[in-house]
Amino acid sequence: MVSIFRSSSHAHAPSGKLTILVPTYRFDARARHTLAATAALASDEVAVVIADNSEDRGKHEFLRMLRRLHPNVHVFCHERNIGALGNWEFLFRQAVLDYYLFIGDDDLCSPPYVESAMRLLDQHADATAAAGAFVMLTSTNQMMRANGARTEDSAYQRCVSFPIGGGNSLPNSMARRPAAQPFIDYARGHPLRASFFDWMMSYSLLAQGKYQVENQGLYLYDITNWEGGEACWKSNAKFYVAAGLPDAFTWLHELYWAVEFAHYFRGIHSPISDRRQSDDCARHFYLNRIHEFRRFLSNPANGAVAERLVSHRPHAVDAMRALAGNDDALQPAIFEWFYEILAAFDQECAVAYLDYASASVEAAAQHSAEAVGTAPG
Repeated sequence: MVSIFRSSSHAHAPSGKLTILVPTYRFDARARHTLAATAALASDEVAVVIADNSEDRGKHEFLRMLRRLHPNVHVFCHERNIGALGNWEFLFRQAVLDYYLFIGDDDLCSPPYVESAMRLLDQHADATAAAGAFVMLTSTNQMMRANGARTEDSAYQRCVSFPIGGGNSLPNSMARRPAAQPFIDYARGHPLRASFFDWMMSYSLLAQGKYQVENQGLYLYDITNWEGGEACWKSNAKFYVAAGLPDAFTWLHELYWAVEFAHYFRGIHSPISDRRQSDDCARHFYLNRIHEFRRFLSNPANGAVAERLVSHRPHAVDAMRALAGNDDALQPAIFEWFYEILAAFDQECAVAYLDYASASVEAAAQHSAEAVGTAPG
């Protein structure tokens, strides 16, 4: 259930070329500053859509005031907190214009950053995303640059040249709305969403076009939620707990990430139409994460904990060892192995995941077979 605060003068849809999407929960000084600065970006060409999850009446009054800054500021206040992912999905449904840009309520985006990204998309028809200067800010006020432009000709090269761990600037870059659709279709109804889904969205954008960047303006991204092992654990665990799993499943985060890369690029929602390049991406990213999981298991204490978590279920330990030792993202047993592991935590979730992933991969294989069968010669 959603309560929409709009006066009669504001009772219209976002208009212009760009929708700035602002999911918010916080109401501290930083959030108030970011929300006000972002609302000030509204113009005839730029719509600002704010969706609030706080259930805070005081904040709702603050947002009412921001709404008066421009007719293209649109505020939605959920009567009940629908969760971070629910709010993100809600906002995407409001992104009806050509371009979109997400701004977090603990980040800061300058007007020249927006102007730069919009100009780059206007100038480069082969680009799906663009950005100005994207800088990550640590808790000690250190600034770090994130991954940069990717302008290679092939989808595979653009994706594999955008490394995990290099700082993901794409979720807060400006993008063409249609380019996000493969990811939205993939995430809709997915039974086990995780913190790494923003990387899936990023590779969806990279797979379909180039990423243009120039050193103009500034987007300051607060990285404190991902600063250090403990912070990463907490941020990852939130998603698993929201899915109904115990936070202990976070021990298997890298393993799940590997399996999901195999699913995403092999499945029907892969953003890459060329099957060879899509399979190559599945192989590359699956290996990348499996190697991380093996490195984690190389510590005997970690390995003992991981196996103990699933040891109560017959065959789960064997499945974990088989999956951790497998290098082939196209191995037919990947999803069955993962099912055994996941079922040790939640049988219902495991069944739903196996059904979802298997159906997606089978549909993609059928589609490829039909394409080959109808090809000339």
